[in-house]
Amino acid sequence: MVLADKKQRVQATVSPDGTLVSGDKRGSIHKMGAMLTNAPSCNGWTFWHFERDGVWLPLDVLRQESLVQSGRGASNVISV
Repeated sequence: MVLADKKQRVQATVSPDGTLVSGDKRGSIHKMGAMLTNAPSCNGWTFWHFERDGVWLPLDVLRQESLVQSGRGASNVISV
């Protein structure tokens, strides 16, 4: 899977172990976002985007969908 920032300025590929690879750099979604933009830190969940049906969505969408499917997402929270 190829990920990119919202404006398609930088790209990285998800490796089999879940880290991102861009050129000779490798790291977490957070580390790679920061490294590729020369920022001190980066929230990789909102920085990286993936393409679905021609639309680029934040990586956090996949994370939330996974949490819901596993029963640990927001739809499983009970308000008191």
